[in-house]
Amino acid sequence: MTSGEAGGGGILRDNKNNMCCAFDKPYHGLKSSLAVEALALRDGLSFCCSKGIYEVLVETDSINLLHIVTRQLPFHGNLHAFCRM
Repeated sequence: MTSGEAGGGGILRDNKNNMCCAFDKPYHGLKSSLAVEALALRDGLSFCCSKGIYEVLVETDSINLLHIVTRQLPFHGNLHAFCRM
């Protein structure tokens, strides 16, 4: 990621794996793909909460993000503050 421009998104499915909706969003000024993945996760969870959906199963293709979120990998910084950006 050299330009600082990226996009992220997600798909919301029901308990039968049928697609309910999808979202995408541009992210500007970021220096890593991990940051984009984290913000897309934050935005997806925020979207679910705004729709009253609180029981979710999250899938990601970012093993580093998975390890950070599940505390298997240390994150040097404040992930909560980062995700409020």
